[in-house]
Formats: sequence, structure tokens, C-alpha cells
Amino acid sequence: MRPRRIIAVPALAAVGLLLGTSPVFADPGSPVAPPAPTRVSVPSVNAPSTDSSTALADPCWNRENRWWCSNRTSAPIYEAGTSNIVDYLRTNPSVFVCRAEGARNNNGPHPNRWEWTNGDVTGRWGYVMDSWISSETDPLPVC
Repeated sequence: MRPRRIIAVPALAAVGLLLGTSPVFADPGSPVAPPAPTRVSVPSVNAPSTDSSTALADPCWNRENRWWCSNRTSAPIYEAGTSNIVDYLRTNPSVFVCRAEGARNNNGPHPNRWEWTNGDVTGRWGYVMDSWISSETDPLPVC
């Protein structure tokens, strides 16, 4: 039997580059994200200011059917329903799919909110704590 050469993956990657798509925005596998983490230990240094004089943040925005939000570039991404970190955001702004309420994770305006996205390091999908996102996340669709 003659060995086959695997050329499909490099060919698809080349087509993706030509079309301007990126593997970073891979299909999450489902239009609905799994449940947000229910228990997470959060260091207090991650909590945003609760000062009422703080100006309102600019909202997340939709461009080319993707939701973009400004965020901190070291944001950890948690596996759905767990406290396991599976990836990190390294870009700002980043693309987010939706928002969900789960475990309390900050003292800001949305203390139980999490946003569904995929990471920049390994490409794994998961949730980012709302406190790592500087944009107002109310415009994001609910997961």
C-alpha cells in the first residue's frame, strides 16, 4: 500500500490566509456556550475599581459579525464549568461570542459575568472574567 501525503491541512491554512480568515476564530463547536464557571478563587488584585466616579466604559462593538471588546492582554481563559485555566488572551481588542452569569469573580458592575471566547496561545475555548474586559459588555448576546 502506498503512503498518502497529507496536504489537506496546509492547503486549508493557505486558503484561510488568502480569504483573510484566521484559525484563532475557529468554530466553537456550538452556537451556545457551556455554563460559566460556578466556583473560582479570584485574587482581589483582579477586581476593578468600585469607585462610583469612574467614567462609564465604551461598549463592546460588532464588526463583520464579530463582537470586539477592549481587554487586558494577560487575561486567563477558564474551562467551562471549572476553575481550570486553559488559555490566555494576548490581543487587545479581542473577539467575544457571548456573555453568561456564573460564579462571582469581581466587585465591578457585573460581578458574576463571564464572556465566552477562544485563546490566543492554544486556541482553546473558555470564559474570561468580566473584570479583565474594560469595555461595557452589556451589548454582547447572552449565551
